[in-house]
Amino acid sequence: MSFRRGSNLDARDGRHPGCEVSQKIRKRIEEANGWAKTRVGLARTPSDDVDRVRWMFQSRAIAYDLVRLPKLLAASEAVAETRLGPAKAFEAVGKVPN
Repeated sequence: MSFRRGSNLDARDGRHPGCEVSQKIRKRIEEANGWAKTRVGLARTPSDDVDRVRWMFQSRAIAYDLVRLPKLLAASEAVAETRLGPAKAFEAVGKVPN
């Protein structure tokens, strides 16, 4: 028995510009989830209380935003200074937001 390896997307789906944008956004979301699991211990929640777990998740999401803030501020300053637009400004700064 042979197994098919590869993506579930066929060639028609991958060629649309929206697919590339979607994959970049998905990567950004997965990076935040991975950071929360590895760095701040959300892989296993110590409580069964839904409100407590919600609070833990929100506090860690705020922490992740604070970690990303300097990179985002540098990029936004580059946009304001150069008027190149967001994509060119990120290239000028040499940083791409996560």
